[in-house]
Amino acid sequence: MTNNTAGEVYVNVSASSVNDSTKIGHVNTTTTVNNYSVNLTAGQTTTTTTETVNATYTLTLHNNGTTTDTYNLMVSQSGASTAALNVSGNITLTSKEVRTLLLNVTNTTGSTVPFYVNVTARSNNDTTKVGFINTTTTVNGYRVNMTVDQASLSTTAATNATYILTLQNNGTTTDTYNLTLSQGGASTAALNITGILP
Repeated sequence: MTNNTAGEVYVNVSASSVNDSTKIGHVNTTTTVNNYSVNLTAGQTTTTTTETVNATYTLTLHNNGTTTDTYNLMVSQSGASTAALNVSGNITLTSKEVRTLLLNVTNTTGSTVPFYVNVTARSNNDTTKVGFINTTTTVNGYRVNMTVDQASLSTTAATNATYILTLQNNGTTTDTYNLTLSQGGASTAALNITGILP
C-alpha cells in the first residue's frame, strides 16, 4: 500500500468462499503516511557590527511536516572568528512546532569583505527535506592615526610655532573624527580647522 499524500489511509480486504457465500473473512488496515518537512526563516539576513561585537540573527525553525521530526543543524562560514548557534546537536520538534534559534557572527578585526554564514536544517527522517538561511555580516573596524611632522620646535615670544598634523583613517570603513585641543599653558593654540571631520 502506498499513498501520495500524508494522512491515514484505510484499506479493507474481504474474502468470500466461492463454494459457500456465507463464509466471509475481513481484514481492516490503517496506514499512516507521514510527510517530513522543514522551514527555516530569519528576521533579517544582512547586518553590520563592529569588531568583537556579535551580530545576532533570530532564526525560526518550523516543523511543517505531519509528524515529529529531528533536524540536524549545520553552520558553515567564511572566516569569521565567531559563527555559532545558541544550541548544539539535533533538535526534535513535533508536527507544527516552532523553535527560535540565535546565530551570532563577528570577527576580532574589521574587514572590508563581508562574512557569509550559512545555516542548514536537514530532516534526519528524510534527508531530502532541507531548510537554509544565508547571512551576510559586515564587521567594521574603527581606527585613527595621527602624526606630527616634528614633535618639538623652538620659537621666539609672540611668534607662532607651526606643526603639521596628519590625520589618517586606517580603519575598514568611513568614520568621523572630533578634534579637540588643550593648550597646556600656551597663551595661544589653535587648529586651522575645527569641529568634526568627516
